Formats: sequence, C-alpha cells, structure tokens
Amino acid sequence: MACRLRAQLLGPFGVWVDGQALSPAAWPGRKACQLLKILITFRDRTVASDEFIEWLWPDLAPESAYNSLWVALSRLRHLLEPEASRGASTIILTQPPGYRFAPACGCNVDVDDFLAHIQAGQARQRQGEWAGAVDAYGAAEALYHGDYLRDDPYEDWASPERERLCAAFLDLEEALATCLLALDRCDEALTHARQALAQDACREAAWRLVMEACYRAGDPAQALQAFTRCRAALAGELGIDPQAETLALHARILQHPLPMPPKAALAGPHWPAVPSLHLPFVGRGREWLLLSEALGRALAGRGAVILLAGEPGIGKTRLLEEVAGLAAARGAQVLAGRCYELEQNAAYAPLVEALRGLLPAFAGAPSPCPPVQLAALTALLPELRTIWSDLPPYHPLPSDEERTRLLTALTQLIRGCAQRQPAALLVDDLQWADPSTLQALHYLGRQAGDQALLVVGAYRSTRVDPQHPLTALREQLVRSGALTEIALPAFAEADVALLLNLFSGEEDAAVLAEQLHRETGGNPYFLAEVLRTFVQEQLVAVDAQGRWHAVDGAKDRLLAARALPPTVRAAVLGRLDRLPLDDRRLLDHAAVLGRGFSLPLLARLLDQPEAALAERADRLAVKGFLQPCPTDSYEFGHELMRRAAYEALSAPRRRLLHRQAAEALAALDAAAGSVATHYAASDRPWLALDPALAAAEGAARVAAFEEASAWCQQALAIAEAHPAALPPGFRTRLHLQQRTLWYYRGDLERSLVADRAALAAARSEGDSLYELEALWRLAHDETQTVAGGIAGLQDRAVALAHGLGDPAAQAALDALDQAMQLARQVGDPRLLHYVLCEFWGVGRLPAARAALEEALTLVRRLADPHEEVGTLAKLADLLTRQGDFPAAIGYAREGLALAEQVGNPAYGAWNQRGLGYALAALGQNDEGLAHLEAAARTFTAHAWRAMLAGTLLRQGLIQQMTGRSEQAITALESVVALSRETREVHEEAYALAVLGEARLALGDPTAGGRDLDTAAAALPRVGLPWHRGGILAHLAAGRLQQGDVEAALAAADEALELAGAEDLRDLRAQGFRIQGLDELWRRRILREVAGDSYDFTHEKLREVCYDKQNGCPSVTISRSLMISSPQPAQLTRTPGRLTIWRIGWRSCTGSTVSSASSGMIW
Repeated sequence: MACRLRAQLLGPFGVWVDGQALSPAAWPGRKACQLLKILITFRDRTVASDEFIEWLWPDLAPESAYNSLWVALSRLRHLLEPEASRGASTIILTQPPGYRFAPACGCNVDVDDFLAHIQAGQARQRQGEWAGAVDAYGAAEALYHGDYLRDDPYEDWASPERERLCAAFLDLEEALATCLLALDRCDEALTHARQALAQDACREAAWRLVMEACYRAGDPAQALQAFTRCRAALAGELGIDPQAETLALHARILQHPLPMPPKAALAGPHWPAVPSLHLPFVGRGREWLLLSEALGRALAGRGAVILLAGEPGIGKTRLLEEVAGLAAARGAQVLAGRCYELEQNAAYAPLVEALRGLLPAFAGAPSPCPPVQLAALTALLPELRTIWSDLPPYHPLPSDEERTRLLTALTQLIRGCAQRQPAALLVDDLQWADPSTLQALHYLGRQAGDQALLVVGAYRSTRVDPQHPLTALREQLVRSGALTEIALPAFAEADVALLLNLFSGEEDAAVLAEQLHRETGGNPYFLAEVLRTFVQEQLVAVDAQGRWHAVDGAKDRLLAARALPPTVRAAVLGRLDRLPLDDRRLLDHAAVLGRGFSLPLLARLLDQPEAALAERADRLAVKGFLQPCPTDSYEFGHELMRRAAYEALSAPRRRLLHRQAAEALAALDAAAGSVATHYAASDRPWLALDPALAAAEGAARVAAFEEASAWCQQALAIAEAHPAALPPGFRTRLHLQQRTLWYYRGDLERSLVADRAALAAARSEGDSLYELEALWRLAHDETQTVAGGIAGLQDRAVALAHGLGDPAAQAALDALDQAMQLARQVGDPRLLHYVLCEFWGVGRLPAARAALEEALTLVRRLADPHEEVGTLAKLADLLTRQGDFPAAIGYAREGLALAEQVGNPAYGAWNQRGLGYALAALGQNDEGLAHLEAAARTFTAHAWRAMLAGTLLRQGLIQQMTGRSEQAITALESVVALSRETREVHEEAYALAVLGEARLALGDPTAGGRDLDTAAAALPRVGLPWHRGGILAHLAAGRLQQGDVEAALAAADEALELAGAEDLRDLRAQGFRIQGLDELWRRRILREVAGDSYDFTHEKLREVCYDKQNGCPSVTISRSLMISSPQPAQLTRTPGRLTIWRIGWRSCTGSTVSSASSGMIW
C-alpha cells in the first residue's frame, strides 16, 4: 500500500497527505503542528500525555492541560484523516499512557530516508565500491535541507535529534570526501571536507582530508597551510596538539613535494585518544564586562588595545574565543592569529595568519593602501596578486626603509579592514611573538583611538620578565594611554561548582567542586585535564544532550581520583628536573606531606634547621613552585604540581617517606587521620589500623558519618590484607563502629550484618565485654527491624512481634514505605525506581499501579531501556491482575517491541506473557494462547523456571475457560511440578485449584476433590492477592460442583472481599462459573416471589451481583463487559437453565458498546 503521508523534518517542516502539501493556513493551530512534530520525532515509542503537557502546556493546571491536549489531538487527527470517525484514527494511536504515531498506511519521513542512504553508502564504502558509495551519500546529502526542525531551535525535545543528525551530516561529508578522493576527484572532495569544517573547525579528520585533497591536486603549499590552520584550531579550541596521523601526513607532504599515488584503500575512522572538552564559560564576569564595553566603543569608532595576562591554562585563549564570537555577532570582522614557540623568528606570522582568511572578501574592492606598498606584502601574502592583479612588481628597499614599508603596508591593510566595517584583531600567546609583530601592534595601538578597531592580545605572565620584548611594548602603550591590561585570576570554588552543574545538570556538586578546586588551584586548563581524565577512565559518561553523569558505582571513585593527566605531568616534570638537587629534595618531601605543609614538620622530616628551609622555600616560591601562607607554612602553587613531583618518586622511596612522615606527625601529636593516611601509604600499612579507627570515632562524634565510614573501610581493607598484624580486639571494635555508622544512617540491614560480625569476632577472640556489647546491640537492632524502622517505639515492636497476625510482613511493608520516603529524600531516581518497583511484589496492588507508573517515568528519564522493559512487564502483569486489559495490552506491546530493540528476550517474554493473557481475557483466545506459548518457549530456553510456571498457569487458565480441559490439565500439571521445584506455593496452589475444577468437570470426582483439598490446605500460606483470590474463586466453583454450596459461598465471599480491597477487577468480573446443577442453583440462589419475579435467597449473593459502591450490578456477561444499569433482572426460564437479561452494557473501562442487550446463563 502506498504511503498516504510524507513528512519533511530536515530544514523547514512540511507534511503531505495523499500528495497534497498542507499549507500553513490548513493547520488548526500551532499546538497541533507541534504535537505532530513531537509524535514523529518519537515515532519509535509511545509519548506519554504528561510529556506532551510538560513540553506544550507547562503553565496550565492539569485539568486544563489535559483538555488542551485532547482538543489539539482531535483537531490534528481530523486534519490528517478528515473522513475518519471521532476516536478512530489509524495514524495517531491511543496507547497508554499516551499516544503513538504509527500510521497503518505507513509514512515517508525524510530522516529515515536520509539515514538509510547513509547506511547504503557505508556498506558500499566498506566493499570498496567508491562510485556506488558516492551516489548513496549524494542522495543522503540532497535530503539534508538544513538542521532538524530548524524553525524550532529552542525546543528541548528536538535538540537531541537535531544534534544527532547534524553529527551524521558531518560524518556524511567526511565519508563523501573520502570516497571522492579514492576516485581522484580532489576538487569535489575538498568542497565536502570544507563543508564539514565550516560547521566544526575541530574535526581533525576533515582537516586531513583537506590536506590530502590539496596535496593530490598538486598544491602542497595549501596542504601545509591547512595543517597550520588545523593546529591553530585544535590548540585554540581544545588546547591539544594534532593527532599522530595528522602529523604523519604533514611530514609526508614536507618530504615529498609531489603527490604520492593514492592508496588503494583508505583507513577507517580514527578515534581521538583524548576526548574533546570545552568548558562552559564561567568565572569571568568582571573581565567579560570590560571587554564587551571596549568592543562597544570600538564599534562606535573609538578603538583600543587590551592585553590579557595570566599563567598557563588560566583561560586567556577561551576569553579571546568568546570575544571573537561577540564581535562576529555584533557585525564586526574578526582577524585571529596565534604565535608559536617554534616560530618565534617568523616575522609577522600571527598577523599573516589573521589576514589570510579575510583576503577573499577584498575581491573587487579598491586597494586599501598604495599599490607599491601592497606589492611589498606579496612576499608574505602571495594571494594578494590574485585579488589585485595589476599590482606592480616588487622591488625591495634598503633594510630600514623596507621594514618601515612592510610595517606600514601591513598595518594599513588591517586598518583597511576596519574602514570597510568594524574589526577585532585577536592575537594569542604574545610571549612568543616576533619583534616585528610587536612593533606592528604598537603601530596599530597608537592609531586605534580613532579607528573602529579593537586589538586584544594574550600572553603568559610567567614567561614575560622585565627583559622580554613584550614588556617594552606594554610600557610604550601605557605611556600613550592606549593600553588596558586585564589579569586573569584562577577560578573560585563557586565557579568550579557552577561549571560542574552546567556539565551534569546536578545541583549538588559541592564536594567534588571543593576537591577539584583544591587540587587544580582553580586553573581551568588543569581542571579540564582532570575532567578529561575522568572520561578516559570511564568514571563519567556524556549523554546525547551533552550532560555528564557519573557511571554506576563511580561516585566514590571520582572523589578518590587523583591521577595526573600525562600532558600536565610532563609539563611540570620538565620544570622539576631543572631544579638544584637540594631544592628538588625539599619538594619531594613536601609532595609526600601534601599540598600544604608547615616548616616545623618539614624541618623534622628533613632534619634541617627551619631557617635554612624557609630560605629555600622562598626561592621556590619565586619560581612558582610554592607559595607562602599566612601561617608558618607553604603550599604548592597547584595540587597538580605536587602530584607531578609525588608521582616522579620511586615506589620504595615514596613508601619510606610516608612512614617517616607518619612518625613525624605522631611525634607532633597531629590528627589521627593524618597519621593513618601516611602509615596506610607506607611500607608498614598495618600501623594505620589504630589511628584509622580513632579517626572514624572522631568523625562519628561530630556526625561526619560518610567520613567515618571511609576510615572504617580503609581499616577493614588493611586488616584483610595483614590479618597477622591485627591488634587485640580490633575486629570487634571495627564491626561495632561500623554498626553505629549504619544504624545512624538508617541502614538497619547492614547494621544487623555488622552486629552479627561483631558478635562472632568477640566470641572468637574470647572477649566477654565486647561479646556482651555485641549481643545487646544485636537484640536492639533486631527489635527495631521488627518495628519497621528506627522511629518505631519499643511497645510497637513488641506488639508487632507477639500480637499481630503477620508481623514480619507488616514490618517489611513498613520498611518499604520508609525506603520510598528515604529514596525521595535522597533524590536518586535510580534508587527510587527500584523501591517503587518493589510494590509490585509485596501484594499492595492499589498502590502498586501508581508506583509502577511513576517508576516507568523515572526509568525513561534515566534512559535505561533494559530497566524500562522490566518495568513495562511488571505494569502489564499488574494490570492483567486488576482486569484493566486494554492498558495491559498497550504496555505489554511496548515492552515487547523495546525488548526486541535492546536484545532482551527474557524480559520480552515477560511482556509477551502479559499480552497473551490480556488478549485472551478480551476474547481473543487463539492469539492470546499463541503469545503465551511463545513466552513459555523463551522461558524454557532461558531456564527461567519461576516465570515458566506462571506462564503455564495462565495458559491453563485460558484453556480451562475456553473448554480445552485436557490441554489445561497438561499445562497445570507442569505448573505443579515446576512450583514444587522452585518452592513457590502460590503458583502450585492456584494450579491445583484449577486442576480440581477441571477434573470435576471431566467426571473425575476423586482426583478433582483431592486437588481442591490440597489447594485449600495451602491457601493460608498464599499472601499474594491475585493468586489468593484466584484460588478462592476456583475453590468456590469446584465446591459448587461437589454440591457444597455453603463452602462455595464462603469462598466466593472471601474472594470478592479481597477483590474489592485490592482492586482486582478481573477476579471480581469472573463471578461464579456454574456447570450443571441448575435446579440446585435455582433453589439455593433465587426464590420465586410471584409469577415471573425472583429474589435472592441470600444477601451475600446479592452483593456478588451488585456493586454497592457504584450502584450497579456486576454480574459477568463476558470477560470484558459488566452490567451498567441498575434495573431489576429480566429472567427467562428454559429447561435446565436460567438466563438473567440486562439492558444497556458498558465495558470495564467505560467505553459504550453497541450491544443493546446481553445475558448470562446460569
């Protein structure tokens, strides 16, 4: 069938229905259009109503928002299917908990075609079919009319898909360039590679393609220039050098002036060894204000020169980048250049780099300076003759005049840019600038006051001493009043916290922020290196929105991470190696002590006078290694500086120095934690045990339980590694300390574990006092556990232990309530998801649905599809038990589809089980049984016996209800056997109850009665409501077949009471399925009053057939229909049967059905 719908989402949004485009006037409103965009964007899943409301009507009250959603959805459905009746859309399906775009006739979406063409191109490329790959990639490129939903740039729901497709387009451009190069179509390859770079200047693979294309096209000079620009972009944006592959290509171009023959096959994609990192722009409010104001004045024709100064990595380059972005946004031309350490003798190099990118804009414009002067620049910029072909030949002047002419011509060319439109000249790393560049900047600075030109330079303050040429430039510009200098400080701790918040979206980053600030000194580059290391070591992951998240179990490792990135460590070690031996020895000992250290401690450690050490420390402070503190102490300029010195020590020497430091600290009565830390890192770690436990006790006294727990864990690890060195009674003291920590943190389970471990240790050590304490703690905590939590009172605990019917279950439920409250307080969505899912398994079904629906929302927010499959299965299972079969089917189908996507067949079978049972309950027996059989095969293959037993139970129930008793008996006998293996009495008892009823119906009263008796005996041990209610219902039917009407009524009464309490609509709707004995039923259930009028013989029977709460009878007509009208019954007598007729029916979910009347046969 041809697709009736076509949607374009790449670039401008458009929809075609039956080949006709929907004009803007055809849309019933913007919200309807946005609804369709969202539905198509998430066409692989159901979009919850709450999600629509959050995105489209966040400010409306819930009732108004749902009404607005319904109105917009109705209008959208009518727009797409004007001929369809209300609510009968075949394009936008209603699937709880929301809606799904799944047109029955299909829909052609340009995104799907775009990605399909890319996949086809990749397949051809892998096979070396370059021409075919180019065709496929070209077809994909033709579909990319712009960014995804470009008219909705600020919609959060569209951003992830937009970024994904933008990245796919850039990959496509690189792949297309690669294939074109293989076909020796260099010019076309160059075009596509540059298109990728136009959107992301740091795509190193694209730079290599540009270099390769230029090289093969016979223009090695352009290839080398591309390398220069690549290096500048990587250094400026990311602070990294080109990869080895790029350097190798550069070396090949230098060594071979003529292009080499193309390779038969090109290498695949190269993943960068260091992840890219661009820190959010924080901590520069004052500096940003000064720069933005200066730019505003320059745009008005009052230019200036600004120099940014700071230590390496302080953020000078980043500030230049932000200025460039602001200048471009305000309509100014941006000229950007950089000085390089290895190119300090290349005259005007940064200015040439800055100008080269803007020269094409001068094409056709008059010369900004006399042609003779401009001709002098052709030695620096050969492309000038391409722009101005009538330039005279270049004839150099004597050296002094020539220098003046070049300087004048260059500065006039830059000023010419400012005359055409305001300009910003940005030059980085001026500490490596050549003298000519500095002279040109001085010339520009003196004349900037009446020009629309802002000159901003940046330099490393640690590299500029009084003799540096830049110092002279600064002095001259200060004298002329043309210079503003801005010194960049390190980030404050609050800036680091804000940066982490922007990365992760989590407010609580104070602990990690404090640690990172302490270790990096607030240096943005060092901070970036540490964060990059976190990614490399897989401590954090980056999601589709660019948010950083600690991976499972990594939060503690993050706080413990101290390893220096190699790039920073190498830079610091280079400086350390140049120090005199005595200074290096001082730093070695200081590095072991920590970032800060006191002179008395260092003097004791080195056995040297404090005065001599202070003199050497001052020298190291001048060199930037140390800095004095207000007290008699010093600290390293950066923690990373200390780490570099520390990690350069050999392991044996490092351990020896730690022991010496611990001994010195102990002699000075230092804190126990400091002593423990150094002993733990020494060659005798067992000496840390007592100080570590003392440190834990001290931390617990001030309610620092996390810190105390860490000390205990450290002590435990040492104890396990060195059991022979343990002090007497240490294990008992350690476990009791752990018990105290767990108890006050509210973890009773771990508190009990620690209690029992302390008791065992005390008995093994023969310490009666500690044994008594451990016993008392254990008794206390076990009582608290029965009470359901620490807040429980002793009398409540005793009452629960002795007076209640099921104290263990009640305590477990109380603990679950508290766990849920605690999870909400902690704010951990994953923990809360697990706690909410537990309601499914403890028999609290009314609360379980709301809990599971909340859990589903949470797990989707966590983007964990595997957990989502399980949550959907639990929801479907629960809803089948409650009798909400349509909703169960929706969730089960969604879970089954998701399980196939993520490759989780076992949980897919769980969803399929719920789907099969719900379908059969709605009368689709064959399809339902097929799903149940498929689920059983999967559970068998995975040896999941408990789930297999539950599946066969449901299969047997359906077969029994549809008259397939022989098949039902076979399935149910398997359930009994499996349940006895897995010791799941609830499944066994349910199967026996159904078996008894089935065997009685087949005329086997002995076996049937035996099964019923066994099921009845097991009933007290069954607490799960659905199983218990089902057992009662089938016991009632079986006892009725045996003629024991009183027992049947008692079982039915209990079943219906349970169904009402637990909202088990399915159980309630089952009623009594009576086979035979009609006259007995008539005599025992109904009595004739007069003529054809009847009344119930027992009030309980009336309650069975009448819902007092809702005021309507509830006799089952079919498994999906309930009587809705409260009129008296219309009875018809037939031989052997009594039929009760009702007029007007509705389904359990409230949807009116077309049947005018129906009936039930007794």
